[in-house]
Amino acid sequence: MKYIELISNFWEYNKKDTLGTSTIIFYFFLINKWYLKNEQSFFLSDIEISKSLRINAVTIRSVKKILQEKGFINYQTRNGVPCRYEITSRFPLETLDEQNQANNPVIDVKTAPKQNTKKSKKVNKKTTNPTHIQSEVDKVIVKSNVLENNAKDIPSKDVFLDFAKKLPNFESHLENKIVQQYDIWLKNNWNNRLNRPITNWENSLKNILPYLLDEHSKELKKIPTIKPPSTSK
Repeated sequence: MKYIELISNFWEYNKKDTLGTSTIIFYFFLINKWYLKNEQSFFLSDIEISKSLRINAVTIRSVKKILQEKGFINYQTRNGVPCRYEITSRFPLETLDEQNQANNPVIDVKTAPKQNTKKSKKVNKKTTNPTHIQSEVDKVIVKSNVLENNAKDIPSKDVFLDFAKKLPNFESHLENKIVQQYDIWLKNNWNNRLNRPITNWENSLKNILPYLLDEHSKELKKIPTIKPPSTSK
């Protein structure tokens, strides 16, 4: 079964049995990898997936179990070895057909109101429109790719601080501010104050260091000078 067909059937199934955001993102992350691997099985570790999608190991284990039980994927795990994934087409299309028949009973064309017939055609046209399906797919894939690319560029806090210490204008009293800046960027999904992705954190840190120095100077000026009491002779 081709890439677009799998995606189309997945969306049709999700309309009847909502799988949840984490499961949907996880599936499209896997199917994108599968597509890039020329529709062959592939290996991925839970750590790699966690870094790419920003979801924890417990959620990963849960969603891939759901996808396998539903027949969307096969996976094999062994201790110390990345998980082997295979995209399948064994998900319960029969169940979908039964649900479609239950929700859309056969109507006698002669007695059916014209309004219902038009509405049915409109819905079917939207759900089977390849452009609509591909648009929804692209949104999820782009999101997973952005997260994956950003995750590769995020250093550890120690690496971030060690790099700052090597900069010519670094001063030891800025260490706490640099750590705070790291936490701010990380909390904002590694985006700057303008909410733009940080693609080169070394340059971003170099550029922001003078501002941190300036902030520190302003803070020092705000500290009141306390004169010692005069001693009377």
